[in-house]
This record gives sequence, C-alpha cells and structure tokens, in this order.
Amino acid sequence: MFVRVGIIRSSSIGDVVLATACLKVLETANLCAEVVWLGRQPGLKLIESSFPRIKCVDLDAYSSTGELVAKLSPLDIIVDAQGNLRARKIVWALKKRDNLVAVTSSKIQLRRNWLLVEGQLIGRKRRHLPAASRLSQYPQYALMAKAMHLALQELGVEENAGPSKLDASRPFLNVSSSERPQLLKPEANWLAIAPGASHLTKRAPLEVFERIVASFGVLYPKGRRLGILLVGDESERSLCDSLQSTINWPRGSVLNVAGKLCLSETSRYLSWVHYLLSNDSCLAHIAEAVKTPVGVLFGPTIEGFGFAPHLPSSQAFSVDLGCRPCSKHGRRSCRFGDLKCFKGIDCKEIASHMALVIENTFNKRPCL
Repeated sequence: MFVRVGIIRSSSIGDVVLATACLKVLETANLCAEVVWLGRQPGLKLIESSFPRIKCVDLDAYSSTGELVAKLSPLDIIVDAQGNLRARKIVWALKKRDNLVAVTSSKIQLRRNWLLVEGQLIGRKRRHLPAASRLSQYPQYALMAKAMHLALQELGVEENAGPSKLDASRPFLNVSSSERPQLLKPEANWLAIAPGASHLTKRAPLEVFERIVASFGVLYPKGRRLGILLVGDESERSLCDSLQSTINWPRGSVLNVAGKLCLSETSRYLSWVHYLLSNDSCLAHIAEAVKTPVGVLFGPTIEGFGFAPHLPSSQAFSVDLGCRPCSKHGRRSCRFGDLKCFKGIDCKEIASHMALVIENTFNKRPCL
C-alpha cells in the first residue's frame, strides 16, 4: 500500500527529535510511505541529514498558509505534532483540499499547566514534590507516535505484529557515517558532557558538573582510559571552555567541540560515546536517538512534563522540591535565588549511574 504522509513539527530541536517516533511507526506498518516533514531550521536540517528520502518543507519560506498548501502535493495523512495555531490552519486547509486523515498529537497541556500552577502557588511550603510529578507518565514522543498510529488505523492500514507500540516507536536518528569521527582518539571509552541548555535557568551550575566528574573519577576503574567530550552550540562555547579549565581529569583527553559541529555531526559524535551527562536539553534527546544512554539533570522543569529520558539505561536526576516546576520551559529565573533544585542533586548517585552504565557498555561499543 502506498501512502503519502505529512508530519508537522517545527519548534525546538529536542521536540523535532522526539517526533521521529512517528517515522518509527511508519516502519512497522505494511505500507510504502512517502513522507513530507513541515518544520523550521535548524531542526529541519537535522531531519534532512538523518532521513535523506524525506521531503523537508521550511515553513518560513512561505508567507501564508494558502501559498504553502498550493505547493504541497496531495497527502493521505497529516499528523500535527506541533499543535499551534499555524499548524492547525495548515491541517484545516489540507483537509479541505485533500479530504485526508488528520490527527493532532496530545500534549497533556492541562496536566502540565496544573503542575506548573501547583509549583507556583504552593512552592516550598510543600515539603516534597509528588512522586507522580517526577515520573514521565505521558512521554511526549509516545503521544506523537500514538497520533501516527491513530492516523494509520483511520486510513485502514494494517500494522505488523511485534513489540509493544511504546517499545517499537522510540525516537531515532540515522548517523551519516559508521566511521569513528577524526577528533575522537581511540581511547577505550568516551564520556560526553553537555553543560548548556536553551535557557540559562535550565543550566545546572558548573560546580555541579565538576562535583559529578570528581565523584565519577573515584568510582571509575583506575587502570582504564576514558576521554571526556564537551558538546554544545556556539553560544555554549565559553561555558564548555570554563568547564574544561576546571575539570581535573588525568585519565584521558578532554576534548571541547562546542560550536565546532553542526547538529548532524554532533549526533554522529554522540553515537560513539558511551554516556552523555546533560541538562534537560535537545542534546539529551539526540543522544538517545542514536542509542547512547544519558543522565539528565532536571531543575526548573520536571520529568512529569513528558521529556524525561526513555532508554532503559538512561536516568533522570532531580530533587523533590515543592517549588518545582517553576516554569514550563525553564525560562524564569529562580525566585529563591539559590538554584537549590540543581545544587541539591546527589552527585554521587549520578556518578554511580555513569560508572555502572559505562562499564556495562564497555564491551558493546567499538573502541578501536
């Protein structure tokens, strides 16, 4: 069966990566699909490099919905993984023209807004954050994959039997080359660290990363070499420079590539490391999409928003402060001024997880 599929996901690189779960759903179906991805840069470029067969359409190249729709070939399915006003207008126009199957992904906005209101109103008067808020009960990638499943069902497409839909429909990226990146020396293991994030208040203080690395150095086998790779975009270059200058790491190279790599190159480098330590950022999603386990530090945002790591070997780390979450996207400054949500995280617990995962993956990753 031949199906023409449209996917709308434009904002936030991390969200774009999570939306690739929709492509995994298409892989499990009994059909031949032609996919059109409607998005924006720089996330669109990552999709182009990872999935060359997908037709990518830059929304910013069109001044109106009518102009965009006129340029699009007829579609059978449109999955709106964005959910904003412009995406809804595009879906409405396509339904009117093509009479296609259209499904909009749920974002559990009401639940997210309620958790935010609780954090703002109750704050630290509440001693502990409810356990459910620290669990990713409704992963965003699973909600987007569910929208694609529903669209296929409505079209009458039969899907292959196999693993559960949640397990079979995880985000993924295809790296451009299977060869080791030139800058990565053939040391036994590599640990990547991404100290940046889209907003300053989502960045754990550098001292937190320094303490984690110090604790990890005590736990990691003394006779084994390990390199540290610092990653980030151009705006995070100085941040990575500062971390590089303060890390005491005699066990291997400390390589800083922040600002030197495009997104597709970064994904290739992350596919060669054994673990990524990061804030709640797009690099955590990219790492998992290339099957690299992560340890993610959550501060002003919470796991209950649905963006927590999902691989079995990955883990989210946070404290149960009642003032969390203090904003939906981590844009607001800490109203207490102490960043306790980051500074209170148990660095030894994180270091133990890192050591365990890297040890378990030592024989599973190429190192020559």
